[in-house]
Amino acid sequence: MFASLEGLPDPLRNGLDFFRAALAQQVICVPGEFFDVNPGKRRSHPQPPAAASCA
Repeated sequence: MFASLEGLPDPLRNGLDFFRAALAQQVICVPGEFFDVNPGKRRSHPQPPAAASCA
């Protein structure tokens, strides 16, 4: 299951920040950017499109 973080308050809109906040509540999630396949960082966009999601 994927969840968009775009509607959350600013500190939680980023997958890594959400991950840290969830972990503090003993909830495990995986930031969406880890599902963004970009071997060797070949794509040139600054932030992965999945950075605002969690699974």
